[in-house]
Amino acid sequence: MNRRILGLARRASKLCLAAILLSAALACAARGPSTPATVDGPIATSIVGTPQAPGLDARLDALEEQVSTLRGLPRKGETKRRFLSSSELAAEIGRQLDKNDAREQIEREQALYRMLGLIDPDTDLDRLYRALLGSQVLGLYDPETDEFLVLENSSGDLGALAESTYAHEFAHRLQDAQYDLEMLAKATKGNADRALALSALIEGDATLTQLGYGLKYMGRARLVELMSEERRVSPPPADIPYVMLRALEFPYQAGQRFAAALRGSDDRFDAIDRAFLDPPLTTEQVIHVEKYLRREAAMDVQLPPDGPPGEAWTRAFEDVLGEFLLRTWLRSLGAPGADRAAAGWGGDRVAVFYGPDHRTALAACIVWDDPETDGPEFFSALTKGLDGASRWRRTVDASTKGALWEDGRGAIGVRLHAGSHGVTIAAGPSARDVSELLDWVAGR
Repeated sequence: MNRRILGLARRASKLCLAAILLSAALACAARGPSTPATVDGPIATSIVGTPQAPGLDARLDALEEQVSTLRGLPRKGETKRRFLSSSELAAEIGRQLDKNDAREQIEREQALYRMLGLIDPDTDLDRLYRALLGSQVLGLYDPETDEFLVLENSSGDLGALAESTYAHEFAHRLQDAQYDLEMLAKATKGNADRALALSALIEGDATLTQLGYGLKYMGRARLVELMSEERRVSPPPADIPYVMLRALEFPYQAGQRFAAALRGSDDRFDAIDRAFLDPPLTTEQVIHVEKYLRREAAMDVQLPPDGPPGEAWTRAFEDVLGEFLLRTWLRSLGAPGADRAAAGWGGDRVAVFYGPDHRTALAACIVWDDPETDGPEFFSALTKGLDGASRWRRTVDASTKGALWEDGRGAIGVRLHAGSHGVTIAAGPSARDVSELLDWVAGR
């Protein structure tokens, strides 16, 4: 997707959220104009929408200059700003989610999560995104209009929370003008894990910039005001699925750790600038920064080119699960040693299929850094997690190193294969479908 929307900046020690349409999406990443300005000079500014306090235009000009100096990237082009009420901002979010590419991404995410049991079969992700983002978003940068949208303060002045949010969002504009975020995003197409890794770099950099801005420019009284405003922000709706929250926070929390590790004790952003020229390719590289530094790439995994047996399945899409999603899946199941079990990830490929009568199926193959230890460790953690989940009833498969689980509405299966063949996973409407899909993946 090239329409990136919505940044929610909350307290640094708490949850940071953005609208990541698919865990792969580039949360908050500003596309910017298709031909960004390349000549530095006076910056034109304009504020539209709700009338604001006198002098706010000049204050925001100064804020942008401070963020630009702190981040070490030049201001380019025109800055347009619009202050909106909470209902106006929610309506803007709804318009973004109504766009075809956003709906498609949510549908793909929903199919994948349902098949893995990460959400209930009747969960409506589109509704949940609207509920979450409509209540949580404090500001966004709209790439199509090239303007900042910020939640207005009741006094018409710039509140501390709006100031902090604006600093974060302006960091995205600086990134976009310097590195062309749309171009970077195009390189991740068809690989959700790679897109999420890129998002972590983008958000981690902006979050570090936001924190640095607060410490350097906001002052003690203003920071106290910021904390007070943050406490009044409503919590996320209670029915938001675990995987959705984790995917939304990953670019900020893991991204900040990644960016901070790259920067080290240096106050400059040189190492992060170099990372934009050579972004992380997997969430594994974000979680384990040492793997990024040594450029440990994912292994290429291919599924059979022909269709699976059984029903008239149509391959809807293929993607990559990645370490982050596998780790989140294990955590959601309460699997023992979830993080360690997912850490041996070496690469994967997953396909989702649509069949008659709205049936859906999934097949995946995961390979491991050390096939002799990492594969069995993940297999053991996953089977224990599925065994302990109240939703599933286990049915032992014919394979001595595999099993099936059913819940009355579908089935899921996993097999451990010798050597580099890794772990295969399948989900579908029936145990028979799952067994056939597992055999099909194993014969790749």
